[in-house]
Amino acid sequence: MNLLQQQQKEIEALKSKLKEQEEKIALQEKEIAQKKEKLASLEKLNAWYIEQLKLRQQKKFGVSSEKADSNQIAIADAFSDLFNEQKF
Repeated sequence: MNLLQQQQKEIEALKSKLKEQEEKIALQEKEIAQKKEKLASLEKLNAWYIEQLKLRQQKKFGVSSEKADSNQIAIADAFSDLFNEQKF
């Protein structure tokens, strides 16, 4: 086998390896794109869960649970007036 034939075989082997590597890269790029989509979906879902948690905490512990009705406010005002009048 002469030198030219040997080099041609090496070139063909390198071309074959290059093609394999290109296919592998294409597959990895596809996987990366899929994982980016999955990540975006999970981030959106996480944001929704965080918002739901905030809303439930607000409902449970927020201002709405501590609201006083107008009768309670009137009674508190009356006691306050009485207390202020009783000062010595």
